[in-house]
Amino acid sequence: GKVYEGPETFTLTASIDSSSQTATGVATISDDGSAGTPPPVPAPTPLPGDPTPPAVPVDDRSNVSVSSLTVSEGFQAVFTVTLGSAAATSMPMTLSLGSTASGSDVDATLASDYTSKMQVSFDGGATWVQPNASGQVTVPLGTTTYYVSVPTVADEPGKVYEGPETFTL
Repeated sequence: GKVYEGPETFTLTASIDSSSQTATGVATISDDGSAGTPPPVPAPTPLPGDPTPPAVPVDDRSNVSVSSLTVSEGFQAVFTVTLGSAAATSMPMTLSLGSTASGSDVDATLASDYTSKMQVSFDGGATWVQPNASGQVTVPLGTTTYYVSVPTVADEPGKVYEGPETFTL
């Protein structure tokens, strides 16, 4: 499968045999879809056994999706976050909460309908950690799915039925 590795570099050093003159160039291999600078001359035909270059720049960055769910007031809203491919290194991600109203629902209100005290599990719910103050978590190497729990607030007894309320991760 595709694995986003981030920029990788290697060097080419040219030395003048009759002197101590050397020069080094750095090549960066990108797998984020950026094409980079085209070569100053046409590239040669690959030698037997060389990989065939792709027709378009390769983009191995992981895409991300977040599940939608319905939860009763007072219960945890547990979102499933899925990455399209596992990162080759640990990767920072920022989580944020927001509101959105659509159709027959109304915006959920932070503090009265849900709290900002998110917790994240990278091991199927065995352990939970909190994001830092800016909502950032570090997704461990090899992770493709993790969970984000957001507490919802139960109305006090005798409150009026509000209908569906929504918020987003």
